[in-house]
Amino acid sequence: MSHNPAAVNPLNVPEILVMIGKFIPIWGWNNRGDVVFLPNNLLPCLSVSHHFRNTLLPVFWYTFDVYVMAVPPRLVRKYARHIRILNNFKQPDCIIFPDMDDLISCFEVFTNLIEYSGNDINILIRNQGLRRLTIDCFGVFVKPYPSSSSDVQLFNNFHCLETLKFAGNYLEDPSVIWDILRPISSTLVGLHTYDDSFLRERKDIDANVDDDDRHHELVLPKLRVLKISLPRILGAAKKLPKVCPNLERLDNHNINGWFFDPLGYIEHDDLEEIFRSRSCPKLNKLNITMNRKNDRSLLNLLNSHPGFHKLGLEITGGSEECERAIVRHARTLTSLHLTTTRRQWETDFLFNILKSCGQLTFLHVGLWVGSIEGLLDRKHWKNPDCLENLSINWKNFQIDLELHGRRLPPAEEVVSMERRLEVVEGLGWKVHGGLIDQDMGFLDATFALAEGFPGLKTISLNGVRYRKISSSNAFLDKF
Repeated sequence: MSHNPAAVNPLNVPEILVMIGKFIPIWGWNNRGDVVFLPNNLLPCLSVSHHFRNTLLPVFWYTFDVYVMAVPPRLVRKYARHIRILNNFKQPDCIIFPDMDDLISCFEVFTNLIEYSGNDINILIRNQGLRRLTIDCFGVFVKPYPSSSSDVQLFNNFHCLETLKFAGNYLEDPSVIWDILRPISSTLVGLHTYDDSFLRERKDIDANVDDDDRHHELVLPKLRVLKISLPRILGAAKKLPKVCPNLERLDNHNINGWFFDPLGYIEHDDLEEIFRSRSCPKLNKLNITMNRKNDRSLLNLLNSHPGFHKLGLEITGGSEECERAIVRHARTLTSLHLTTTRRQWETDFLFNILKSCGQLTFLHVGLWVGSIEGLLDRKHWKNPDCLENLSINWKNFQIDLELHGRRLPPAEEVVSMERRLEVVEGLGWKVHGGLIDQDMGFLDATFALAEGFPGLKTISLNGVRYRKISSSNAFLDKF
């Protein structure tokens, strides 16, 4: 007579336990929105048994942040083999690890290279399987620039690198950008550049880079995302898209803002040439910063492309030319990110766009003053049922609380953060990330207006993100 084997406890299966462990939050946000480490959420699980400890230790140490975690070096060395993501953005008072040779299994590293010739670089050189790398050289804490030869030598070690981000004044010789990209050209999927050169004198910018023809020998066949804001390579900037035949997204920002001549990003004439030549036939996502009084330039630029799916525009205001430029893509547009620096802005410009775009699933609007009632009025939308994600960043909100608000608990009962979160969930929404103090009456009225958009899943209000969880008002019925 055969017997069925004893049932296996799912928690004894390592793969299942790891999946559960990944849902235990050990990273969160404080009330200011800063990232915080929450080790006590997972530490008790490590004490359950040897099996729990051995299985969950890699989950606990998966991400290591030098600045936030403040862990003694001896513990980091002991568990370094589990670290896969290293955030190495250090301040002068941070611990500088004397020996981190065990950190050779990372696939993602963020570093500000305080000591370029020290252990920071040794970690990078030994991680030949690195897939994502951010090099940040902002600020006064960064020690001398790397040389061109050491730049190239470093990138010769990376055989799997998919995403590379330059932040700050990393390139001493900007012409070396082509030599840096060559050894990683077959694997690179995303390239992001951002520089603070506009804070220095104009003479620091090497205009001769524009004459460098080494890009003719280079092709980036897998690169899909290109973000450019790098004055020190302004010549290379306009050539980069031409060596990316499968480019899908281009971010082209003038980091000099509104008060300087455009530097460090691709001129609109060059962009028009790229769009009209179809050298990047898959390019359907564009984020761009416009300068003053160039609405006609925007119209010409967007007219040169057959149809964007996602647009992000930072403009000075809403003119007829801007409206026509955006509406031209109404049939294909699914995502619109629109920001203006003008204090007074006619919202009719925005409403005319919304009435034309029938496939919008995402909208971000950045204004000085705006009306929630107008934005969440179905009559201003061609297809309000399509909207899934709404992001609003306004200096001043306008809304009639008495008209749209519902009954809330007395204000004296909603003092603690825990109580506020409870009331928000009672309204059918859940906070994701840090909860900056926002008026409960305002949130109540906003969520009431959002009920007219049945597909709406998330609302972001000045950086605070809310996710819809229920349409029930049962919680409020108790008051």
